[in-house]
Amino acid sequence: MAKNEEEFDEANIPSSQWMKFQKVGDYIKGTFVDKSLKIGSGDFKDQMVYNLVNCEATINGKKTTEKEYNVGISSKFVNDRLKNAVPGQRVGMRFDKEIIAKVKGHHPAKSILVNAWGIDPEYKGKEVFKKDIDFGD
Repeated sequence: MAKNEEEFDEANIPSSQWMKFQKVGDYIKGTFVDKSLKIGSGDFKDQMVYNLVNCEATINGKKTTEKEYNVGISSKFVNDRLKNAVPGQRVGMRFDKEIIAKVKGHHPAKSILVNAWGIDPEYKGKEVFKKDIDFGD
C-alpha cells in the first residue's frame, strides 16, 4: 500500500489483541511466550498479562484464530496455576461459570479453568521484528 493510500478509516482499525472472557464457554488456547505484571489503576486491579501466540479462541461466542493475544488475569487462583508455565508450552483458559458476588452491588466473579499441555513443536522462541520505517522526511 502506498503512503498516499493510508487513510484513517474504520476499516483500517486492527482488531484488539486482548482476550476478554465475556460469555460462559469463551476460551483461549495458545503457546505461552512470556508474562508481565501490569499495575492496576482506578477500578482495575493489578494483573498478570500472559502473551500467547498461535491462538485459537472463542470470544463472546464467536470462534477466532489470531497470531497473538494478551490475556490479563487478576485472579490469584488462575495465576498460581500458570506460574510454572514455560515459554513454548501450550496453555488454555476457559470461562466456566459466574460466581455470585459476596458483596451486594459487585459484579459476579468469573471462574476460569486453566489447562497446561506440552511444548509446541513449532515454537522457535519469541520473534522480534525491527524495521526502519521511511517517513519520507
